Amino acid sequence: MEKKTDTQIGTIMGGMVASQETKWQRWRRFSLENWIWHKLGKNWCGNNCPPLAETAYRIKSNHGTTEVIMFVDDAGEIGLGYPDSWHHIYNRRDFNKLVRWYVWQIVIHDWCGFRRWLWYKILFRKVNKRPPFRG
Repeated sequence: MEKKTDTQIGTIMGGMVASQETKWQRWRRFSLENWIWHKLGKNWCGNNCPPLAETAYRIKSNHGTTEVIMFVDDAGEIGLGYPDSWHHIYNRRDFNKLVRWYVWQIVIHDWCGFRRWLWYKILFRKVNKRPPFRG
């Protein structure tokens, strides 16, 4: 009887070829860089994609529509719009500038919402003190 190779045996057993590799050989093949790369990435359709790729946040608006904020183009850009069309796609640097500006306005200029709340509170007091208009 002739000796069969691992590939021939694997073909006979349905394509599964048993590995003759020992634990030590697998350990020597281990790469910390490769392990970190796989852990940091995102598995999408069997591929290792950049972190945040295809990550979406869906918002149900008051008008009954669903709006989407999503990382697109390997997480290099942020898309704003509906699930079937984009209103705008921002470069990450530009979007970060927009977010920094917004946070600066809310935290520094609006005192985390207190300034606006106080202004409207005083406005309503002033309006309630005025005599009614009689025309």
